[in-house]
Amino acid sequence: MNTIPEVHLAQWFPAVRRAAAILVCAGALSAGLSGSLLGQEIIPRKLDRDFYRRPYPQLVKRALRPALRTLTIETEPNDDFMTADPIVLGDTVGGDIDPVGDVDYFAIDLIVGERVDFDIDAFGIGSSADPVLTLYGTDGVTLLDISDNVVGLDPRIVFEPFASGRYFVAVDDAAGGGGPANFFYILKATVVPIGPGDPTTFFALALGAPMGTAALPGGAFSVVDALNTQLLHVDPAGAPSVLASLITTGLGPAVDVARDVVIDGFGNRLVAGRQNLFNSVVWRVTPAGDTASYLGSSNNSSFFPALTVDRSGDIWVADQIEAASGPMVIVHFDPLGRFVELFDVSAAGTDMFDLAFSPAGELHFTNLFGDVYKLVGGAPVRVIQRSGFSEGLAFDVDGYLYVADGSVGKILLYDPAYNLVNDPFAGTNLAGPLNLVFGRDASGGTTSQLYALNFGLGLPPPFAGAMMAVAVGSTRAPGYPVSDFLVVTTDSLRAAPVSTAYSDTLEVGGMTASWSIITGSLPPGLSLLGETGEISGQAITEGIFSFVVKADDGLRVGFAELSINTMPFQIAAQDVANALFGLTTLPSEQSEFLDTRGNGNGQLDIGDFRAHLQAIGQLPGGSQ
Repeated sequence: MNTIPEVHLAQWFPAVRRAAAILVCAGALSAGLSGSLLGQEIIPRKLDRDFYRRPYPQLVKRALRPALRTLTIETEPNDDFMTADPIVLGDTVGGDIDPVGDVDYFAIDLIVGERVDFDIDAFGIGSSADPVLTLYGTDGVTLLDISDNVVGLDPRIVFEPFASGRYFVAVDDAAGGGGPANFFYILKATVVPIGPGDPTTFFALALGAPMGTAALPGGAFSVVDALNTQLLHVDPAGAPSVLASLITTGLGPAVDVARDVVIDGFGNRLVAGRQNLFNSVVWRVTPAGDTASYLGSSNNSSFFPALTVDRSGDIWVADQIEAASGPMVIVHFDPLGRFVELFDVSAAGTDMFDLAFSPAGELHFTNLFGDVYKLVGGAPVRVIQRSGFSEGLAFDVDGYLYVADGSVGKILLYDPAYNLVNDPFAGTNLAGPLNLVFGRDASGGTTSQLYALNFGLGLPPPFAGAMMAVAVGSTRAPGYPVSDFLVVTTDSLRAAPVSTAYSDTLEVGGMTASWSIITGSLPPGLSLLGETGEISGQAITEGIFSFVVKADDGLRVGFAELSINTMPFQIAAQDVANALFGLTTLPSEQSEFLDTRGNGNGQLDIGDFRAHLQAIGQLPGGSQ
């Protein structure tokens, strides 16, 4: 397994840690719960706080909003759902967390089809409160969602009811604080507009805890089931099956987690994650499901949350770092997994979520807290700054960028200059962590159909653990291809016994390409004609010679690991005799080998049989 030299690679990934705890405690996604959320406590408050709480030393307090002058003021007592203050969509409500430990409840009537944004302003307008916003079902008890730090220390919930009725929201302080001095807040309840990508519809269901995906030719996908550490194959009809169970300790999501997947230039699936407490890992999974650890680090501060490939086949891995352990980096490997260089991106903050190349060849990444960066001269440059979270990225061929924000369940669209085009582009039936991918057609070309991989925190099944398709025809152009490689269709080469004339040709699906060997070597005596892919000559050394070939058509590249065996064929005398009498046939390369060893007249005959018997010691030399 290749390792990164002298790189301190993150202890954990907060989104995964939160999701892992949710699955362990609630079993909601992995158990495949069905029906309504009513009666199911899905997200314990403590877990949400672990996930969303972050330091924001750089945050500038926003100016006091004009809405403060036209507030509806909460009415005490409103300390439980029975005494909740009634509000309606469009209301802006002012309140105080007073006395210490106060909890304020509000009741609101919602109908199916409405997406509602509950937004709290407190820290951002100078309050001392660190508010927590909790959403309850129509019984006032069932916990539907909970939010702490989404915009700085301020919470936000976007909710789409699955049944019409009266719902309840509660506001309190994360630390149980409060009092008359400066613990004020503003609660707003507004309707979220519908985007051009709405409504989203189901493509695939019951994917476990999906976190990363890669499109395959013909409309299929590889999907990472993060907390079950499995790689799934989703067929073009949306039916999932397990392709591989990844190599882990088997101790569960507290130790093992898979996070992202990409297809490399060999056609293998590379999966980023962590395989035990001490090893970050990139697993390599063949199309047949054979799995091996490929890239990694033994540093126990390490976690690989994301990876991608560029058009040359090079591999790029996000390296999540805890502050005490060293810089946060992006590591660059060549197509063979050999270390090339690394880039310190600590200036972008923490918690990288996704990596994506633009059509201009610029590497972009999200830092989870709303910002999108690109590497310029080896340093991170912020190109998008927004509140909320930024998770999955997907470019179209014109450089327009789709950005997922799973914290409020939406997708945004930006133009190539990073100007906002649609907010939301889509937002129905979505909840994060949220990843994005364009599909591929039968020829391998990228389509204009965009999909969102729905981890689905706060959503009930079947939405949680589903892959959703945005509205057909809503995207503006086909996606920019990820893993757009030539497919080397030669999966094996003929044997080349020593002193035997040899010829075989490398192929790439009937297309024309130039060929080279990038590592390893051909047997001495054989040579590769780069223009045609023909390997020819006469081997002069016995052995098995392994090498990697590269195909290049000027636009795309592809790779294959191959070998040539130059050891003499082990052919039983009875098999040769049977072939001479027409009882059986021999493989063509064996017949050619026997003819070369014999009289060389272009056909298998008795002279070749005699020479073979002499060579294997069953007939003395020169005897008849």
